[in-house]
Amino acid sequence: MFGSNALEIATGIVFVYLLLSLLCTVINEGIANLLEMRGKNLLEGIKNLLNDPEFTSLAQHVYNHGLIGGVTQGVTDFRQKNRLPSYIDPTNFALALIDILGSNGAGQVVVEKRQKELEEARQKSETVPDDQTLKKAVVDAQIALEDAIKSAADVRSKYDLAGEAAKKVKSLNDFGKIKEASDTLEEALAAGRALASKYPDPLAALEKGIEALPSGYTKQSLLSLLDKTKREMALVSGEIRTGEAAVEKLRGNLEDWFNDGMDRFAGWYKRWTRQVSFVVAIVLVIFANADSLMLANRLARDGALRAAIATAALGQRLGDERANLARPDVQCGQHVSHLRPSPPARIALAARVRWTTGVATGRRRGRGRRHNRDLPAVPSSSALSSPLQPRIP
Repeated sequence: MFGSNALEIATGIVFVYLLLSLLCTVINEGIANLLEMRGKNLLEGIKNLLNDPEFTSLAQHVYNHGLIGGVTQGVTDFRQKNRLPSYIDPTNFALALIDILGSNGAGQVVVEKRQKELEEARQKSETVPDDQTLKKAVVDAQIALEDAIKSAADVRSKYDLAGEAAKKVKSLNDFGKIKEASDTLEEALAAGRALASKYPDPLAALEKGIEALPSGYTKQSLLSLLDKTKREMALVSGEIRTGEAAVEKLRGNLEDWFNDGMDRFAGWYKRWTRQVSFVVAIVLVIFANADSLMLANRLARDGALRAAIATAALGQRLGDERANLARPDVQCGQHVSHLRPSPPARIALAARVRWTTGVATGRRRGRGRRHNRDLPAVPSSSALSSPLQPRIP
């Protein structure tokens, strides 16, 4: 078909191995979906990033948060197995982590603020002992401190309950326990948000929440990111140096931290994919008996098989080019020379539909008609440049 047996044999071998590689990719993807490898790899990465290897603490709280758990398949139907999310948006991860840590540390921040207010009220009252207004301010500050202590203790107890419920979850098959862990975490977050709203200081609440984490590289990393945020905020003008702006800076730093970790965890999945692909390729080659020497010999002996494979390969190429030509974005009068078939494809197409070109070269040199009857017609340059002038026999 291409005028060269060696070229057709090489094309056939390449085409066969491309089909085998495509089949190997499909099988590998099916295995990954069946085993939920993307979701499991992401889960292992989050557990490693948040220093929660048992999935009973911060990592599970993040997965149970509404921003993350809401994209988990089957999360609302506890009768079937949940499918882990294969992707987590960095912004959602950062917001969920800020919400959890900020709610957890809000109680201690409010208590410290109320204690400071009580000390200031006492100092003012000591300067003017007979002032009843200052005495009342001391009493009010004392009552506010007691309420803050009770509220902080309530938040702490709810977080403890959420931690105990998280420890009961041993696998994704514990549907009821997963629901219990999610519900207790939601109650703890609501209590922490309500307490933080009474005395909003988001950056201080986040710092207290980070300090409450167990010792490890996650705590060190988060404290480093918090210090980086404080240094960045020290460089901005005082007008925009607010707690909300600081939290936004911290959110960006957490997103970068998460993305850097995901780049490393993606390597885990790539290594697993290479291993599985290698095993699948070996099994597929053995099962298909894909022998290059045998295939080359068979193609060399069987001209019909060789032509069929070459035609299939060329048909795929021409089909792609027709699809490009049929694109709706090609407007009238637009330059479409880049969409024309390549010269090799034109020659092959001309050979298939028997383009007419006039007198052959040998005939021009004075050779007889007897020699020209056996020569194939060679397409002229004008016929090749205009694919709309074939004469179909």
